[in-house]
Amino acid sequence: MQTPGEILHESVSCGDCELDRGSGADRGRSCPFIVYRCARDQLLCRVGDAADHVWLVRHGAIGLTRSPADESGRGFTGEVDSLRLPGSYVGLECLLLDRYVYSARALSPSTVCRASREVFTAWLRQSHERVAEVMRRVLEELVPEDVRPVSARGGRPEG
Repeated sequence: MQTPGEILHESVSCGDCELDRGSGADRGRSCPFIVYRCARDQLLCRVGDAADHVWLVRHGAIGLTRSPADESGRGFTGEVDSLRLPGSYVGLECLLLDRYVYSARALSPSTVCRASREVFTAWLRQSHERVAEVMRRVLEELVPEDVRPVSARGGRPEG
């Protein structure tokens, strides 16, 4: 039974991941992303640090804030501004900026796939489908589900 404030999430296997499929793993190629396990309160990046990596959340919850990390480097000095749950990206600002605009911390034990900015950019350039998949994930976070077209929710378009 879910307790108040608890976030339910599912593990996702690599075979179910669009990164793995998009990298050609089904054709014998290896995915350039590295799987990391994060302990609760582990910091992924700090606001103002060099934007060197992007992460895809596979399991758990990552909190973002515009506040810097505390002096220990572990927690936030402010409240969580935004959540990233499985299927969400963290650090995409590295495609446009040299510095992170958010600090990101694991709010629960989490699994993320991490790639350097260079690897992620090269991976995107290899296929328009990859760019479309990343854009779809980002837009799903911005557009409320009840106003998305049926086709964007995984159903068939009407007509």
